[in-house]
Amino acid sequence: MESDVERKKEKSKGVLKVLMLFSMIYFFFVSFMIFSIYYLKLGYDILQKVKLTLPGIILVGCILYAAFTIVAISIYIDYRSFLRKIEERKKPKPIFYKGKRMYVYTYPEGAKGGIFSRTIIPIDEDTVINVRCQILKADEIW
Repeated sequence: MESDVERKKEKSKGVLKVLMLFSMIYFFFVSFMIFSIYYLKLGYDILQKVKLTLPGIILVGCILYAAFTIVAISIYIDYRSFLRKIEERKKPKPIFYKGKRMYVYTYPEGAKGGIFSRTIIPIDEDTVINVRCQILKADEIW
């Protein structure tokens, strides 16, 4: 599961890096055009050859940045929902015994391995408790 999270994280970072690169290239292009129009007096010649207007380029930039923002937000939401699904999978599933929900209590708490007694106590028509008491520890068996 950890590798899936890391893979998803790296994929998201890669997409965001590409979006950032395109944003920076576009920003420098528009900055160069504005600089060349107002200071070098060459930008109008370039714009006329490309057949674009400065307000048109800026409008395209605004639309492009809005699209990039929407993509970045959707990547974030997708990543958070992926993490939420992973957390849901990690939660223990409820245990049922003869159609009733069973809660398990182990004494001593956290004991693993060995031999346990098993006592099932009905609480009501929907719930039972499984009381497990450790009789022999795992290292005492062998």
